[in-house]
Amino acid sequence: MLGILQNLIINRRMSMQWGDEDRGKPVLLDGHRRILVSLKHGQASWPVTYVDLTPAEEIEALLTLDPLVALAQAETEKLAALLHEVSSGESAVQQLLAQLAEREGIIPPDIPEDHWQGMPEFEQEDKLGIQQIIMHFDTYEDVVAFAALLEQPITAQTKSLWYPPRQRGNAAVMVADDPLT
Repeated sequence: MLGILQNLIINRRMSMQWGDEDRGKPVLLDGHRRILVSLKHGQASWPVTYVDLTPAEEIEALLTLDPLVALAQAETEKLAALLHEVSSGESAVQQLLAQLAEREGIIPPDIPEDHWQGMPEFEQEDKLGIQQIIMHFDTYEDVVAFAALLEQPITAQTKSLWYPPRQRGNAAVMVADDPLT
């Protein structure tokens, strides 16, 4: 026999969140079966890892440590209450808990396509044209000369132009007073 290959995990329960009856009473979180098997074979000492978890953290640890949890039949109401109490800053643990809740039917799966059922089709006309060109100007005089060539006003707020000139949809109103204001 190889003996115990994994440490037992014991929660010291020192947190003030534990009631007076439970605070300071160590609880075995993981390793129950290993102790039973090793006792049968005459082993009386075990490697131990001590932790100090709050009540919520202990529940979370029990849910993630015990592989038999996956094989057990869940009592939906009790599981729902338990999952409601547990939260974690670890996204992987939260994802595990969400998958458990979804698998047991406590939380229905979120299928994005379901949100679009019965919605009207939406089609939008392509308003970008066939080509876009980014232009650079060395001087303000070059901008004014280019605006004259296109016969379109160009201001400091101008983001785009059409050639030949036209306005589409909600395009900003072009100001012809001062081309650079």
